[in-house]
Amino acid sequence: MKSTLNKSQQRLVVIVLGSLAMLMTLLWFAQHTRDSAYNTLQQQAQNELARYRITLQGILAKYESLPQLLASHPLLQTYAAQPSNQSIDHINNLFATTATLTGAANIYLLDSSGLTVSANNWNQPTSFIGRNFNYRPYFLQALQGKSGRYYAIGTTSKQRGYYFSYPIRHNQQTVAVIVVKVSLSNIESRWETAWERNQPQLVVADPDGIIFISSRAQWRFKSLQPLSMSQLRRLRQTKRYGDKPIMTLTLTTKPLSATFSPATTIFTIPEPDGTERQYLASHLDMPEAGWRVYILLDLASAHRDSWFTLILIATLLTLGLLVILFITEKINNVRQLREARDLLETRVMARTVDLTASNERLLEEIEEREKTAAELKQTQDELIQAAKLALLGQMSAGINHELNQPLTAIQAYADNAGKFLTKNRQAEAEDNLSQISLLCKKMANIIAQFKVFSRKTSGTFLPVEVISCIADSLRLLDSQIKRNQIQLMVNATIKEAFILGDAVRLEQVFVNLLSNAIQELNESTKKAITINVEISNIETSNDKLIIQFRDSGPGITNVKKIFEPFYTTKEISLGLGLGLTISKRIIESFNGQLTAANHPAGGAVFSVELPLYKGASKNEKENK
Repeated sequence: MKSTLNKSQQRLVVIVLGSLAMLMTLLWFAQHTRDSAYNTLQQQAQNELARYRITLQGILAKYESLPQLLASHPLLQTYAAQPSNQSIDHINNLFATTATLTGAANIYLLDSSGLTVSANNWNQPTSFIGRNFNYRPYFLQALQGKSGRYYAIGTTSKQRGYYFSYPIRHNQQTVAVIVVKVSLSNIESRWETAWERNQPQLVVADPDGIIFISSRAQWRFKSLQPLSMSQLRRLRQTKRYGDKPIMTLTLTTKPLSATFSPATTIFTIPEPDGTERQYLASHLDMPEAGWRVYILLDLASAHRDSWFTLILIATLLTLGLLVILFITEKINNVRQLREARDLLETRVMARTVDLTASNERLLEEIEEREKTAAELKQTQDELIQAAKLALLGQMSAGINHELNQPLTAIQAYADNAGKFLTKNRQAEAEDNLSQISLLCKKMANIIAQFKVFSRKTSGTFLPVEVISCIADSLRLLDSQIKRNQIQLMVNATIKEAFILGDAVRLEQVFVNLLSNAIQELNESTKKAITINVEISNIETSNDKLIIQFRDSGPGITNVKKIFEPFYTTKEISLGLGLGLTISKRIIESFNGQLTAANHPAGGAVFSVELPLYKGASKNEKENK
């Protein structure tokens, strides 16, 4: 009886001590697991913040020197010395061109009183001309002879932006201020598409703690802490956020232990559905811009992983305790079985850890590849748009020629009309004004063609009428063809043909091929371009539309390398060798082929082969 009692007591002591040890171990593991997860998130947050701070700094640095550069332009210096309406017209055009080329949202000129006298949007309903911005800090900074910078919501455009300013001085005095506004919406749109609900959230706040850029729309224009009356009064005076009411974002903060960075804390923010989400919030400062950039990482996954680890450890500890009790009672009979079971459990645990790690690596690789694919798609779209704008730059001389002639005629007609009106010759004056109206319409049509060509596409494939695309491309290059006295011949065996693709990108390919042909004919005595359009396999279901562009130039030096990126035989000013590479990829995206060869009779031949689309409806044909 005594022996039995001793065994029971021993078993009870083992159970109690084992339970206490398990409880202490669980508490230690709970704290350690949570801190480890938080440390991992903190490191991830700091890395992401550093990357995004560099991105923001790069965007601002791109435009920081633009006001100073424009201030030294001869047009601005001439205006500073002797202001005139004619100078303003030229400055308007300079600002419009510069804004288009650099991507700046707005460029405008303020006189010494803060009144806008010139702007790139001078011909738009939301033009800044005539508006006074003497209350803006960037104006006051430049008026003191210093470079200015400021961020706010535009009182006219109602768009958020970052402003750079620079003084224009004459005779040791500031006579005007040039301002460049950079839109911040593009940064935000990339964040909104890149981050899903369970992904990190990016926030940029001003020194008052007001959020003005955020990947979550409902957080914008809310402050991270209550604002004082003096802060609100200053915001109203500078009109930094216009008439928008600044509310306080509902959140609670919880500091972490001393082992964490002071820039890291925990935010608890209510969601629209009534739930609350906890974030590990970390920030970095951008003192040169006056910004503080926050990244908020959702703690739900970290808590879930901590609980999973805790449950797993508790399960293992419980099993271990049971095994110990079992071994204590049956140590002599089941020693071999215990060793076999321990070995098996060790192998299972090791295999489980290996499989878990492999699955995590596989998921990370899949996410990285999907992200890379999306970035490649975006880069390709941007490269296509850049090539399109480069073509427009090469055609700028033609645009200038096309617009100069009607402008000269308009000036002559206007002068004559004034003289007729002075002599009371009403009929002749009206005739001259009618001619001016016709010339204006002609110029509008020319500009409309280039505007359509330069726009970005939606990426959706639709039925495209190829003959019309060829005609539109020829209209864009008509002035270059005539100026170079090139003989053009179009041989089409069909009146219309549809393919499934994108009209703007297809037109970009045609313009690129024709532009290359025009450049190759510069040194040729015989200048001719022939376009052949035909359908092959017309009796089968695999009809192909073939468009050939042949020129009478010297031909292709190296056919094998012609489509390689950055391969070019032209001067650097005429191209970087990306046009044909991009054209080939565009045609391949339409399930077609773009090939090049030298014609036996001389010259180069570029062939575009595309699947013929037979599903165009009657309505689509009527509206082509």
